[in-house]
Formats: sequence, structure tokens, C-alpha cells
Amino acid sequence: MEIRDGGGRSREALERMIDRDLVERLFRQMPITWLGHILLAGLLVIGLHGRVVDAWLYVWFSLICLALGYRYYLTVRFWQVHLQRREPRQWGRAVTLTSLLEGLGWGLAALLFVPGDEPFNLLVVFALLLVLSLLAVGGNGYWMRGYFAFTLPATGLLVLRLFQLGGFEHLVLGSAVILYDLVTGAVAWDTSRSLRESLRLRYENLDLVEELNRADDSKTRFLAAASHDLRQPVHAFTLFVESLDPEVRSERGRELLGHIREAIGAHGNLLNSLLDISRLDAGVVEPSLEPVALGSLFELLQRELAADAEAKGLRLRVRPASGWVVSDAGLLANILRNLLTNAIRYTERGGVLLACRGRGERVVIEVWDSGVGIPPEAQTRVFEEFSQLHNPERDRAKGLGLGLAIVLRLCRLLGHSLALYSRPGRGTLMRLTLERSKMVPRVKSAGGVRRRRDGLNGVRVLVIDDEALVRKGMESMLGGWGLQVSLADSLEAAVREALAADPQLLIADYRLRDHTTGVEAIRAVEAALGHRLPALLVSGDTAIEGLNEVAQGGYPLLHKPVPPAQLRVVLGELLRVSP
Repeated sequence: MEIRDGGGRSREALERMIDRDLVERLFRQMPITWLGHILLAGLLVIGLHGRVVDAWLYVWFSLICLALGYRYYLTVRFWQVHLQRREPRQWGRAVTLTSLLEGLGWGLAALLFVPGDEPFNLLVVFALLLVLSLLAVGGNGYWMRGYFAFTLPATGLLVLRLFQLGGFEHLVLGSAVILYDLVTGAVAWDTSRSLRESLRLRYENLDLVEELNRADDSKTRFLAAASHDLRQPVHAFTLFVESLDPEVRSERGRELLGHIREAIGAHGNLLNSLLDISRLDAGVVEPSLEPVALGSLFELLQRELAADAEAKGLRLRVRPASGWVVSDAGLLANILRNLLTNAIRYTERGGVLLACRGRGERVVIEVWDSGVGIPPEAQTRVFEEFSQLHNPERDRAKGLGLGLAIVLRLCRLLGHSLALYSRPGRGTLMRLTLERSKMVPRVKSAGGVRRRRDGLNGVRVLVIDDEALVRKGMESMLGGWGLQVSLADSLEAAVREALAADPQLLIADYRLRDHTTGVEAIRAVEAALGHRLPALLVSGDTAIEGLNEVAQGGYPLLHKPVPPAQLRVVLGELLRVSP
């Protein structure tokens, strides 16, 4: 079994990458090392010229040049292939070899050119070898094998020569060289160890970043897949429950049916909230910024939520608003709906207020409540996913803990400022600051819109879905509404059914069999019939590609499980306003 480090990379692979980095650093230092050796060798030749046998001096210089020539060849060759044909340690062994040859050459100078009666020769060789030993710390310190391969023979032969000469002063110098080697060796070792450790941490951090990115991608893919697979049976269940409604006569049966609807609604809210989080995190929500009328938006929210507040014995007050702001109407409604729902949920006495006021070029929208309030230390935490301060038992009646997380993401997406002010036991204020719209759009006349008043009764609809339960549920429910329903489970079957039934309306699931999509099926049906049709996509898919394709196609999209009332409204709108 391969042992892996914390970042997920095997230890062997991690060490290989560290060696690769060290060898690259080593070869980047090669020009400085090469130049230093050739200059010091030239100084030794000049300094000892006429003091030793010149022939031996030139032979020695030639040997040093050969070793340096090999080093130069290695450097050029390395940057030509750049580790593509050899492992890092192979290049390291080649550097160690040339360092050994150079070390032997410089140690040979101590044996050849340091006679006992020439202190000047000893001074020159001694000084140059110590300088070279220091240079090796910088040039070969990244690769300790290369450092020791040069230093041990170079200074070791010098120490050997000093001990051969005997005498107190030579023994002291030899001991000093040994001590010097120990100190510089310790410095080189510590430098190499620190560098390897820093590289190890760097690669492990890179692995952690990759792991986090993969985990984030996996989360998005999981939510998309889980959302689709979970929505299908829940959507079918919703359809069958709606079809069952006219058949239930007894009071007890209708009560149970109501409880079933509530359970399905709670499950649908959870899936929809997860969908919102997934889409916002995936970055596929593109706001359409335009002038938004606060008056009509406030009236809509009051109609939607007044019953919820009344059911808890609260008063929902909405002050009339007449201003316009720059925002996305749908996303802004989602923000305010979540804020108001949250306020109603955590308020037991008093009421909830929605109001707005102008501040120069800005408009401030405020949601006040007289609820339980939020302690200062928890006011940041409430915007985290699944955070519910007053619901430790995870009672679904108190929500899912996703509303404020969605609000914060939407505010960041739209560029709106959000502030929270709260005191425990005194209530909470949520303040949203938006840009005032400088343009107020004119209301479009309805004269150019062709309306149909025949509703849904008798309308021919083609349902395209690869789930048998969903097809049966749609047939039962839509048939109960008076529509003439045709069914298809694939793109090819949809074309055949369309040619036979001549539908007036299309409802297609986004994800179909054989890797085809509902968008492709709609276009294929329209191509076969030779004209456009009102079409609706119904899907449990949250994948980025699917959402983008639907958006580009311009088709309305409902996410499973679809509330029957919402589906009926959308179908009516599609039929009343024809393209």
C-alpha cells in the first residue's frame, strides 16, 4: 500500500518534486560557481607562477578546466532537456561527480604546491581553499551530496598536507581547517534542511488547495446529482397527490391529504434552498439589473406573507413605497421574502414592518421585527449555512437555516449593502441599501398582446419525460385539469407523438435518455412541426451547463417538485401570451 502525505501525494512523489526543485536551483547557481572556480584557479596560477614547477602548475590548471568544462556541459545539457529524460536524482549524481573531481583537483594543489619552507604558497592555497569552501555552501548547499563531494577532498587533502609538514603552527592550521569545515558544514546542512522543509510545506499547501477545490467541485456535483435524483420521485408524488384530491371525500381523508401536502412542501423547500445555494456558489446566477418599482414589489410580498403572519397572531405592516431602485426584480424579491419570512418565524409577539426611505442617491429598505433578537457574538454566524440559533432540535417548522445564507450571497451578487442591528429580547433590524434608479420605465400597453381566454380546458399538451412515474403523474393531473395529454419518453418519441397529436403546448424534462436534453427535444419537435410552440422545461437538474443552456434558449424553467398551483399559473401564462 502506498503511503501518502496529508495533501494526498505519495511521499516518494513529494520527495521527487522537492529534489526536482533543488536540482533546478542548483543548476541556476552553476554560472556563479563556474565563474568563481575559474577566477580562483587563475589567481592561484598567477600567485604561484615561478614559485613551483610551472609544468605541474599548468597541468593542474588544465585538470581544473576539464572538470569545469564538464560542469559547463552538464549545465547546458540540463537546460536543453530540463529533467525530461532523467530523474532529478540522476542530475544530482552528475553534479556530485563533477564536484568530486573539482574537490580532488583543489586538494591536489595542497599536496603539490605547499612545501614546508614556502609560507607564501601555504597562504595562497589556504586562503583560496577556504574561499572555495564558503562558495560551496552557496553553490552546492542546495544539494548536500555535492557539497560534501567537493569540501571533503579539497580541505581534507589540505589538512593531510598540514599534518604531514608537522610543527605546532601547521597542526594549529590543520585543526582550524577542520573546525572551519564543521561550522560551514553545519550551516550548509541547516540551509539545505530548511529549504527542503519549506518546499515540502509549499507542495503540501498546494495539495491542500487542490483538495479544497476538488471538495468544492464535488459538493456542487453532489448537490446537482442528488437534487435531480431526489426531485424525481417527490415531483411524481406531488402530481399523484394533486390527482387524488378530487377523489377524497371524507373529512379525515382530506385532513390527511393536507398533512401530506405540508410534508411535500417542506421537502420541496429544502430542495429549493439547496438549489439556490448551489447555483449561487457555482456562479451561474447572472443578475439582470434594471429599474425595479418598490411599490408593486412591496404589495406582492404583503399578499404572499400576510397569511403567515396572521397565522402566528402577528401583524405584517408594509408601508407604501413609490420609489425605483436598480436591481434584479426576482432576486430582490427573493432577498426581501427571505428576510420577512425569517422575521415572522422568530417573532412571537408584536409584528413585522417592511419600509423604505431615501438617502440621496441611495434607497434604504428596512425589515423590523419584535422577535427574540440575536446576541452580538452570533450576528456573523447567522449568515452561515444551516445556522439556527433558536432551533437546536432542528424543527423543520422553524426553517432550514439557509435563508440568511442565501440573502448574503444575493446581496454580494447584486452589490447591495446589508447591515444587521439586533438586541436580544428587543428584536432585529435588517437594512438593505440600494442605488436609486435615475430612469423610470414607462408602463407598456397591453394592446399589442394577443390574449386567449379559453384557459387550459381542451388544450393539447405533449409531456416529454424519461421517468415513467412522472409521466403517469403528469397525465393524471393534467387530464384532471381538462387538458388532452400525449406522452413521450425520448426525443425520437416526442417527434412521433407531436406529428400524430399536433400539440399546442410542450412540457419537457431537461435531462432525457441518451444524453439528450429537453431543450433539444423542444427544438426537434418545433422543427418537425415547422413552427414555434409555447414550451416549459421542468427539471431537477442543477448542473451549470444545464442552467446555462436553458437560459440561452429563453425557455421558462420550473424546478421539481413543482407545486401544482404554480405549474397551472405558468401554463396559463404561456397559453395567454403566445409568441
